[in-house]
Amino acid sequence: MSLMNMIKGLVGGARARSGAGSGRAGYDGFDSQLLAVGAGGAAVHTMPAMPAMHATRSDPETFTEATMQQTESGESSIITEAAPSDLGAYADAQDAQRAEAADVAVLPFIGHRPLASQQRILGGAIIVGIAGLLLMMFLALNSASKSAAQLNASGQALMQSQRLAKSVSQAAIGNAKAFGEVRESSEALSRTVFGLQGGDAEIAAAPTQVQEAIEPLVPLVERASRNASVVLAHQKVLTQVGQALQTINRQSSELLQTAESVSLLKLQQEASASELSAAGQLVMLTQRIGKSANEFLTAEGASQQSMMLLGKDLTSFREIGVGLLDGSSALRLPAARDAQSRAALSKLLNQYEETRAQAAAILDNLPGLLAVRKAQNSIIADSEPLRQGLEEVQSQLSLQGGFSGAKLAAMALFALLLIAGGFVGFLPILGFWMLPLGLILLAIDLPLLRPGVGALIVRGRAALRRWRQG
Repeated sequence: MSLMNMIKGLVGGARARSGAGSGRAGYDGFDSQLLAVGAGGAAVHTMPAMPAMHATRSDPETFTEATMQQTESGESSIITEAAPSDLGAYADAQDAQRAEAADVAVLPFIGHRPLASQQRILGGAIIVGIAGLLLMMFLALNSASKSAAQLNASGQALMQSQRLAKSVSQAAIGNAKAFGEVRESSEALSRTVFGLQGGDAEIAAAPTQVQEAIEPLVPLVERASRNASVVLAHQKVLTQVGQALQTINRQSSELLQTAESVSLLKLQQEASASELSAAGQLVMLTQRIGKSANEFLTAEGASQQSMMLLGKDLTSFREIGVGLLDGSSALRLPAARDAQSRAALSKLLNQYEETRAQAAAILDNLPGLLAVRKAQNSIIADSEPLRQGLEEVQSQLSLQGGFSGAKLAAMALFALLLIAGGFVGFLPILGFWMLPLGLILLAIDLPLLRPGVGALIVRGRAALRRWRQG
């Protein structure tokens, strides 16, 4: 029973006696009883105990009677039985507890706040840290995806620029498979470079710092696309010319054998010097016709001069062959009289007609061939500047693909929040699992931590593997 309840009971009894007409006497009795409690030494039996629980202040007479009965029966209260030394020991214990609480280490900045407030602040910091890390992870993954797509596009453009230069050279000599490669390379080169410049559905536009390197490449790519279109527009002509060149190369060896047989017959027959000279010219022309035709396989071969030389050689070959067979006053050649010489010359002229028909496919398409050779030379000349420019774009994209300074600072801040939460992991909501997570995230920004954190990760995985294996 508490001291306050006892005091209330005494006051209630005094008031009741005062209401009965005793006046100040009731309070005097209360004062005498209260003073008896403070007497030193043994327990004092003059202070009445608390009245029964059913007596209330609303029934003062009952309350007073119960109190007086307890006093007469000699029952003592808790306070009367307690020694003053016990009360002092209790006070000393309370002081010791307060001193121990004062010695406990407190958190910096927020240690002066109540425990509940500290928990709310730390919990909020951890929530902010986790939310920030999730946001940074999303931004990092999105940035990494864009950077990977841009780097892949620049690599594809670099490869396609060199592939275009190679395939256009094959297409210029009539290789049917090369035309598909020219079309594919030209489209891929234009799509990737223009995508890096302005963005499209597959490639995001390159950062502003990279646009300066992309800008000079745009005219080169546009010119390469136009030149590739010229080559593709003459696909039929180039295919015919390519087949004609293959036929001429095959027939040139046959012409050479036949012309050499005619020259040998003239030597055996001891022909005139003009006949021997004409036979020797036929042998030479078979080689020069094949050489002029093969020059069309090179980028510099398709020119007006090479075309005129080929036409002149074909005309000269026919005039000399007909002159040796039927005679020619302009060339001072007599007609062949023996059957063997005439048969050899007739065979040579028939082979010539086949070669001339194939050469006509080249000479008749001279304007288209010249346009194709010009486009080919332009593509080949632009391939090296394109290669250098695209390598520069790829290098700058690699530099832009990492975390920016602001992202790294934000990542470090959120990692520190997690580490701070891990240090106070004994509190509710928080946890010690935040310490390794924060260290891993800090290792991304601080190279000094990477070896140690990496070693811990490797050891942890090895320990987990051994634990799973039993």
